[in-house]
Amino acid sequence: MKTSKQLLFFILLPLLMCCESNKDARDREICALYEADKIDAVEALENLGLKPNTNGRRFEPIQTFCAQLNPSL
Repeated sequence: MKTSKQLLFFILLPLLMCCESNKDARDREICALYEADKIDAVEALENLGLKPNTNGRRFEPIQTFCAQLNPSL
């Protein structure tokens, strides 16, 4: 039983890492579109599954998210 759990772990770990890297690539693509003015902030937020601030500063969440994703910008 212990061996099968270890085997399952080693099978699932690369799969989980692959899913995370796909999400990162998708997030980077969305930020690139936003930064190139191909999509607006609200559309970018929706595509990333984020919500705009309720205080009316709708651009801050996407700028913050993309800055964290691409610290070189």
